[in-house]
Amino acid sequence: MGSGLTAEIHARLDSITPEEWRRLFPDYPDSGEMISLIQDSGFDGFNLHSIVIRQDQGHQPILFLPIFETEYKLNCITQPRIRKLIETGLPYFQKLLTPKLVGIGFVEGEWGQIGYEHTLNDEDLMEAWILALESFKALSYGLKADLLAWVDFNTESGQVIPISQLQDYIPLKGLPYARVPLPFKTLDDYFANLSRSTRKNMRRKLRKAQGIEIIRTKDPKPWMEIIYQYYMDTLIHHDLYFGIHHQDYFAEVCNRVPGAEYTLYFLNGRLLAFNLLVASSGELVDKYFGMDEVLGQKYSLYFLSWIENIRYCIDNNIPVYSAGAASEEVKDHLGAEFKANMILFKHQNPIIHWILKQFKSAFDYPLKIDLPEPVLGRRWQQRPVLVPAITVKSPQTNNETSFTERVKAL
Repeated sequence: MGSGLTAEIHARLDSITPEEWRRLFPDYPDSGEMISLIQDSGFDGFNLHSIVIRQDQGHQPILFLPIFETEYKLNCITQPRIRKLIETGLPYFQKLLTPKLVGIGFVEGEWGQIGYEHTLNDEDLMEAWILALESFKALSYGLKADLLAWVDFNTESGQVIPISQLQDYIPLKGLPYARVPLPFKTLDDYFANLSRSTRKNMRRKLRKAQGIEIIRTKDPKPWMEIIYQYYMDTLIHHDLYFGIHHQDYFAEVCNRVPGAEYTLYFLNGRLLAFNLLVASSGELVDKYFGMDEVLGQKYSLYFLSWIENIRYCIDNNIPVYSAGAASEEVKDHLGAEFKANMILFKHQNPIIHWILKQFKSAFDYPLKIDLPEPVLGRRWQQRPVLVPAITVKSPQTNNETSFTERVKAL
């Protein structure tokens, strides 16, 4: 490829067109339209950025890094016994565990992924990576990041990560992502694939849901207030959420994102639960489910929604139901397969980094099922490419001052 590459650092996530997004992310469930909606509607506590590497005098994007910035509480990902120590600890200790985090990945999405031109050869892709990592380090410096991270990458989505450049990062277990393959012609075929005890349990739960009315709609406006309330109630009871959508996201998603639709669950005219779904790239993506805490459990609405989504996929020849992260034990019994995700992080302070490394196991997600550890950077392990070590000069160095100052201005 030689010269002709340019790096762009944007204070937005939607810095390429939807058409360019589809080319760089051909197998990622979220569309460019979804990314643009997330940017426009806002995500509490986060600023979104992106790095785009282009060739041909800046016309053709060939590498895209989604980036987020936040003040992150490390106790959000610790085990309960460690969390209690943090919450009752000294104020200075608490401050150390609320670092400025700059991460590569998606704050709202199925897993972390890098967009890239799939026709690039190894040498050209690595040349683009070198420029991208230089840009990421400069951006992190300009944002005064304490903690750097690569969030929720799996073996498939992380295959092009230049892992040789990330040897000083600490690996953590992330939340696994569930997907249900559906090679079935009928719902009965799906049930037959489950264990006898699971079938019996599910049929009992579905009997509880008799009398529930199900409506599919792209116009959620009449119920938007209660939909958003159910969403917020779900977050309150979920320790692992990673930010909060504004109501505009839920109000506009069906207008702006192809394939987006709500499934609503009513009893005697009262909305008890909602499920936001997106049909995308040959799969049905389960984005959000929320319900009345008491009546939702009484009528087993989570399990009713699961079966409704399976039925919809089978009826519409959709081969995969993407069922989201967490609750892996339940989803395993219901026929899900899993993508094991990994987080890589590095504290900029070497002493704090060493301390965090000693407590690594306290920050791992406690998996409920056995999964093989993801292998990142598999492309380079199969076809090694000589990669020079990447260094970023301080902003006092004349050659780097203008670039760093431009990053600070973002």
